[in-house]
Amino acid sequence: GETVESARQTIEFAKKLDLYLPAFFVATPFPGTEMYKYFLNNGYILSFDYDRYEFFHKPVIQTETLTANDLMKLQSSAYREFYWRPKVILNHLYKLLPYMDYGRLLKGIVLKRFFR
Repeated sequence: GETVESARQTIEFAKKLDLYLPAFFVATPFPGTEMYKYFLNNGYILSFDYDRYEFFHKPVIQTETLTANDLMKLQSSAYREFYWRPKVILNHLYKLLPYMDYGRLLKGIVLKRFFR
């Protein structure tokens, strides 16, 4: 099962890879799957409202060692730690360069500098 330590290892592993747009999700055990049976048999399913069984809601599970809130915090941590690194920010900005309006950008910098 997932633990804080295993989640931390996953985050650190993702940071070592040269990924452009990784996604970090909490597992959702869909009915009819082995994962669903496992979570159901162990009492880890928190909701049977299947409208919530998608990747963008609060987790519908907990684990032996992690609450749904713990899982959400680890997911937020993964995104924050991966994307808020200078290398990643600069890489994303570099990819945007061909689409930027340099005149407006320069004008904005100048105006902000002199008209605070």
